[in-house]
Amino acid sequence: MSRLSRRAFALGGMASLGALALPLQVRAAQSGKRLLIFFNNGGWDPTFVFDPHFESDVIEGDPNSVAASAGGIDFADAESRPSVRSFFENYGSRCAVVNGINVNSISHSQCLQVIMTGSRDPGAADLPVALAAQIGASLTLPHLVVSGPRYPGQYSSFMVSLSRTLTGTNQGLLPEGVAFGAQEEDLIRAFLQEEAERLTGDGADDLFHQYQASLSRQTGMSSVALDVSANPTFEEQMSNAVSALASGLSSSVILQGDLPEFVTWDSHNDNYFKQDSAFEHTFQRVNSLLSQLESTQGPDGGPLLDQTMVVMLSEMGRTPRYNMLQGKDHWPFTSALLVGAGVAGGQVVGATDSGMSGMTVDFSTGEAASTGSVLEAAAFLAGILSSFDVDPGLVFPDAVPFLAPFQ
Repeated sequence: MSRLSRRAFALGGMASLGALALPLQVRAAQSGKRLLIFFNNGGWDPTFVFDPHFESDVIEGDPNSVAASAGGIDFADAESRPSVRSFFENYGSRCAVVNGINVNSISHSQCLQVIMTGSRDPGAADLPVALAAQIGASLTLPHLVVSGPRYPGQYSSFMVSLSRTLTGTNQGLLPEGVAFGAQEEDLIRAFLQEEAERLTGDGADDLFHQYQASLSRQTGMSSVALDVSANPTFEEQMSNAVSALASGLSSSVILQGDLPEFVTWDSHNDNYFKQDSAFEHTFQRVNSLLSQLESTQGPDGGPLLDQTMVVMLSEMGRTPRYNMLQGKDHWPFTSALLVGAGVAGGQVVGATDSGMSGMTVDFSTGEAASTGSVLEAAAFLAGILSSFDVDPGLVFPDAVPFLAPFQ
């Protein structure tokens, strides 16, 4: 059996499992943009970079930082975090910082779900897969999970996890003891075709047609090298994320940042060391990622960064003050960083007050306003979806989109 047909059959089988949850109708929007989520698990302390509050007598931030500005972005600068400074010097004019995002919880699991889906509904889909269902439904791997959280919801057939199984299948490998010949494969395909033509009126025909479509989408992998080792390094993960977007395999990708040993965002003790080290390491990674996006040609020609919106997230913030262990505990207000395609750069939008709680803001300007609303996670995500020319009501029916980062 040929290399292509073997892997087409095997991958098609995996795709068919997800097709059980595939919506019968998918509304596709025309957009040349891609989305890359850079997720930071554990809950960062926005006062160390994005939202320092040097004026507050209540908020205890980084004692070694000073107020700084680069590319139109005000941030907390420190000698121990040169990568943060270089990032804003290089990309500040292309990025928007969003402060005061409310996730309405201090539980890791609930905050993670809310920042990704805008909802506590366990069946809700996350932003990147919902976007892929609308703008990348015909792609081979519409939403690629390189690493990090995933909430497929009703769009499970559009989400693919990068793994050795996936890439091995693409290389024509089959599990040990499995062997198909051309005759067996022809019989299988003939059966599927007959069933797709025979079954009508009860929804089963849609399932078989979707199965066939998954086989067609899979052939696109033959021209792209995605390589996954047993324990891929972050550099390998990053390279695969960029390749998937550049090749047109995927319209959205999620990548979870790594941290050095003994460093964690969840800094219940020794907040200064952990947050300082985590931000420096993470911005080293982000600088490298954006450099790759700049130097890689996108599917539409030109730098991939011009066609990709990068969104840096963490599921929660940290308390305004230190605890007895010089750490900071969970806090329901967090910040995000957006850079690249579609972002109106050089601005800080959203706001927290002198006690680190989200303020009411104008959703068009992003400025604090007594007549505005607190920025809920659903509104933040709806704004991103809207910036891709996708109706946010399809995913976030009750949310007013937060449009300030894009205008």
